[in-house]
Amino acid sequence: MRKKELLTPFSTRQYMLSKDFEVYYYSDKPGNAVSSHTHDYYELYFFLEGNVCLHVDNKKYYIQSGDFLLIPPGVAHYPEFLDEETPYRRFILWLSDSYYRNICNMSSDLSYLILNFQKTNEYSYHCDPLQFNRI
Repeated sequence: MRKKELLTPFSTRQYMLSKDFEVYYYSDKPGNAVSSHTHDYYELYFFLEGNVCLHVDNKKYYIQSGDFLLIPPGVAHYPEFLDEETPYRRFILWLSDSYYRNICNMSSDLSYLILNFQKTNEYSYHCDPLQFNRI
């Protein structure tokens, strides 16, 4: 399978079509402005490449390759592009709250991110390249 076959055309739609989860791979140029918004589901944002600052709940995250963010339901967020030339590549995973609770019931390890967020109130996580590739 070629890389282009995996691309998702960018959409400003900010709601799920599926009941449980949706996964997207975006690779595009900055400029598709998305204003501050919230969801009623979890968003896991896996950053691959770009020059972007993510605003999450009035915090700024200058993200790097290997970073990922967990954005819980109801938390306002949006990207700020720091240049218009660097390709903007990321994976986005949306999980409904009920689906998230179901998978956490399978293994308490799966609830680590949410529990950690509740303790630290931090949305961003940095992984070394090996950790990120395993994810």
